Amino acid sequence: GTVFTWDGIRHLKNQTYGKKHILRQRLGAKYADRVVALSEQDCRNFTEMFGTKEEKLLAIPNWVEFNIDDHPYAADSKSIISVGRLEYVKGYDMLVKVAKTVLEKHPDWQWHIYGEGTYRETIQNDIDANGLTDSVILKGNSNELSSLYGRYAIYVLTSYYEGFCLALLEGKVAKLPMVSFDCPVGPSDIVQEGLNGYLIPTYDLDLMAERINRLIESPELRVSFSENTSIELDKFDKRNILGQWYGLIEELAGSRPDNTPCDLGKEG
Repeated sequence: GTVFTWDGIRHLKNQTYGKKHILRQRLGAKYADRVVALSEQDCRNFTEMFGTKEEKLLAIPNWVEFNIDDHPYAADSKSIISVGRLEYVKGYDMLVKVAKTVLEKHPDWQWHIYGEGTYRETIQNDIDANGLTDSVILKGNSNELSSLYGRYAIYVLTSYYEGFCLALLEGKVAKLPMVSFDCPVGPSDIVQEGLNGYLIPTYDLDLMAERINRLIESPELRVSFSENTSIELDKFDKRNILGQWYGLIEELAGSRPDNTPCDLGKEG
């Protein structure tokens, strides 16, 4: 059997990356025995765009490997975190506008952005022009993000589109309440609206600012959202995801591959 895996670096409906990739999508959707995408939304996109049958589709997400129990929620924190490369697609132009509304109302809070990229100077200039130099801080890259998440109160994602939102998933694992645009694709697989975060219609800056302010002004709500971050977290568990891949290989090959560990609880 053959499997077409759609890596989700860019979501399926974003057709700005060349005819070669578009052809690859069409051929994979038509001729592969199974099609694997990173999110449920991109699975639906295959059906909508190429008529791929639902029984042929499978969503297998990425996983994160640090332990949720290692990250108690910092209920007293007054800092917001966003993570992602400093590029246009991450919507930092929108983030600065939201931050201006939020931080003018809550000047004792800060917003930290982790990542590097070609838009660093543009973003910094935008921050400075809006009088946010001391409250919206570009922190650069960090190899210690898994421990840094525990210092923050809220995770915010302002992207125009995503391929999967691994950083948002890391925020979920670290027990952070999440506020994210419901952009294609990924956030709706990670955030449960009103339970552990808010999904905002993309580009609705006023609503995003209002939801962030609501969380800032209600420590009890933040704690409640934090306690609910474990909802549907098991589908991102490494053993479960490996189990899905091994199951798919067995289904297509008819037997377990010789080099596949029989006990998924052990590293093989």
